[in-house]
Amino acid sequence: MALDFTKNKKYFIFAIKETLKFISDIPLVVLSYLIPKESNLYVFISHVGDKFNDNPKYLYFYFKKKGKKVVYICSDKSLLKRLTEKGINAVYSFSLKGIWTIARAKYIFITHSVKGVSRSLIGGILGNFNIIQTWHGIGFKSIALLDPNSLLKILQIIISTKILKVIVGIRFKVILATSDAIKEKFEKAFSSKNVFITGLPRNDVLFNHSFLFVDYRRDLGLNKFDKVILYAPTFRERQYAYPFTDDFLEKLDKWLAEKNYILLVKKHIYDRALKVESNYKRIWDISDKVEDVQELLPHIDVLISDYSSIITDFALLRRPIILYIYDLERFIKECRSFYFDPREVFPGPFAYSQEELIKILSDMSWFEDSNYKERYEKFLDFFHKYKDGKSCERVEKLLEEIS
Repeated sequence: MALDFTKNKKYFIFAIKETLKFISDIPLVVLSYLIPKESNLYVFISHVGDKFNDNPKYLYFYFKKKGKKVVYICSDKSLLKRLTEKGINAVYSFSLKGIWTIARAKYIFITHSVKGVSRSLIGGILGNFNIIQTWHGIGFKSIALLDPNSLLKILQIIISTKILKVIVGIRFKVILATSDAIKEKFEKAFSSKNVFITGLPRNDVLFNHSFLFVDYRRDLGLNKFDKVILYAPTFRERQYAYPFTDDFLEKLDKWLAEKNYILLVKKHIYDRALKVESNYKRIWDISDKVEDVQELLPHIDVLISDYSSIITDFALLRRPIILYIYDLERFIKECRSFYFDPREVFPGPFAYSQEELIKILSDMSWFEDSNYKERYEKFLDFFHKYKDGKSCERVEKLLEEIS
């Protein structure tokens, strides 16, 4: 497909920026071919190097215990400082040491695109790297080549679909999945047969609390409440979020106080629309206080979410989950498509309004219903082949088999 730059100015600007970034990546790309890999060196990058969370974080701790030389890559110098102070072996990605470390690493564990490895997409693609794509969630929403709004789809305007699929397909040495259903979708999403069912390493913390890096129950003072409820909505690309009215929040705050419950709100890292005032006694926005929501989940009694992958993670704890999908049609139209319709695979309950939500919260007898329990287990089986907290161990065994 020929690209008309007069009609696609943003794509032209994107291409120019990526080209300039790639020029700065050339030393890394060249080094990745010239110097041998160090068999014991494992590198970990969360997001684009600006976070310390998700699957790479838990693999870092696991492989550290196994005697591997582990290094966390940071593109954010403030993060680098924090991690170093906490005893994490971290390096700045764009320093000489960072470039040298990435080029020599036996394996590089990422959560998103190859931009976590290099400044540009091109650099990450052309370099000689063994990249393990751990991904950042298993849920309902379409991703990568299956998502019509993804960056990969945009790239199809610049290069042919066939070439793009080949590039994407050979980029990852391993892609982690959690079940046969997810494996099938990931093979199409990443145009790759290198998809293996191991479970997500980040979910090991739900079974083994020795993985906990921060004690959020203590830090947030959660012990004094009879029940801790978490509202963790997904990201809305159109930056709108109107889940609750002010009047409703005032009533909810009073109800929570009467029950001695607390409602924690954890926004998506890119959410700029959802606002929660600080004047409520039992409704707390903890978005800036919790860096890794996975470490918070063991302390949560009830989860309220919508289309987020946090749902399939939390389900491993076999605790109540409510899907508050007040904007379902708008979300599908303006934000993302689904390859799994939550209304078909999730056992419920579903709240389409704030009034329905409080009704479901007020009477949770539905969670004890035997038919519901059966549907819940079916949902778990659909998304998780393993429910044992040994995903890190399976990743280790997999790498031994393919090395």
